[in-house]
Amino acid sequence: MKSLSPLSVLVFLLSSGAASQAALIATHTGSNDPTTEGWLLSDSTAIAGPITGDFGQSAWSVDSSGGNYNHRFSLDPAAEADANTNGWLLNLNLRLVDIPDAMDFGVYADYATNSGIFQIGFGTQADGDPIIGLNTDSGFITYAFEGGGAGYHNYQIAFNPAISAATLSIDGTLRLSGWTGRVGPAPTILNFGSFAAGHANWNEFTFSSVPEPSVGILAGIACGLGLSRRRRGTC
Repeated sequence: MKSLSPLSVLVFLLSSGAASQAALIATHTGSNDPTTEGWLLSDSTAIAGPITGDFGQSAWSVDSSGGNYNHRFSLDPAAEADANTNGWLLNLNLRLVDIPDAMDFGVYADYATNSGIFQIGFGTQADGDPIIGLNTDSGFITYAFEGGGAGYHNYQIAFNPAISAATLSIDGTLRLSGWTGRVGPAPTILNFGSFAAGHANWNEFTFSSVPEPSVGILAGIACGLGLSRRRRGTC
């Protein structure tokens, strides 16, 4: 049976009757240059470019020796209101190249808004297992994905406005909950790339609003994306 791509699963679920009001707001896929997908390049001190055949994936590779390199997407007021009122899903599929690598913002993604700033840092252990840091006003919540190993992994941050908190799922399994991010205000933007030394290959970055009932829909999207990744042997 032919497996669906994560983006196909996302689009299918977002277009279903249960999620008819959902909106895919920003996306990067494969080895496409993000500047051709609506992203702006903010700073450019890194080696970046397309890569194919990487663990069977295509991706946009960002290798920074310490400078800033990030792609930025600005949300308009209507998209911001939709996401913050109804809930949102941030979906990342990437490979952390440097092993070992201390968890910091050498590999970085975020969603910043007046209602909260959700910043994600990455690192790796000596065996290649990913380390994820979720930033808060009192420091990082750190999660080591033991047994994950090197290779591509799918990370989903799902925000539920009913409790003003987000969950972290990795490869389709819930890992952490109750993440409230940092207090705003901030410009309403998405970022991915590097703010320190680090190297990652970005296969996918999607951000979408998700209407109520947000919990069930977000769980379904996360499950579908995780199942698709596992079928393709990239988890």
